[in-house]
Amino acid sequence: KQLPQAIIDKLPEDKTNVEDGTVINLPSFADEVVEDKGGFWKFIGWEMFPVIRSTRNLIDGNTVTVNGSDLVIIGKWGFEASYFVEYAFKSITAGKELPEDVLVKLPEKQTGIPAETEITLPEMTDVKVEGGTWKFRYWYLSLGDHGHEVENEITVENADLFLIGGWEFEKDPEPKKYDVTFRFVSVTAGKDLPQA
Repeated sequence: KQLPQAIIDKLPEDKTNVEDGTVINLPSFADEVVEDKGGFWKFIGWEMFPVIRSTRNLIDGNTVTVNGSDLVIIGKWGFEASYFVEYAFKSITAGKELPEDVLVKLPEKQTGIPAETEITLPEMTDVKVEGGTWKFRYWYLSLGDHGHEVENEITVENADLFLIGGWEFEKDPEPKKYDVTFRFVSVTAGKDLPQA
């Protein structure tokens, strides 16, 4: 892996004619993460290489003192692969398209995830619409031409993950229907109701 230009641009300028005993302050990149294709770079630390000796010494802290020789100071960066988790929804009810009320629940794509990271899958609640309810049934891990259902968690293992959420539509039950009949009756003895 070659260092990307974004890291090379951070390299401090060389110093010449530095007096013996001079303390050199080194920039700290400890909290920096530089994204690169397929992962990210993290700063590991500074290493000092005295030109007149052949031993290298890790630098503890962010300063180094010139001590009777030229110095080469090496900043070490390590690359870590990272992956993404992408989500999609689909209707598993024939002839029914997912409504916007369901689609707005789609989780955002997660990026920059290191290998061996455990991902807790989002929980979905029912969505009531006119005529019925959309119910979330499962997360499905798509692996190209095959895949399998996933429970509540999944581990990122050296590959990007594509998860499909299956939703099923349940129609509201048909309400029972009854007849309502109206009648008038006379409550006055011996008097029938007139046609009017």
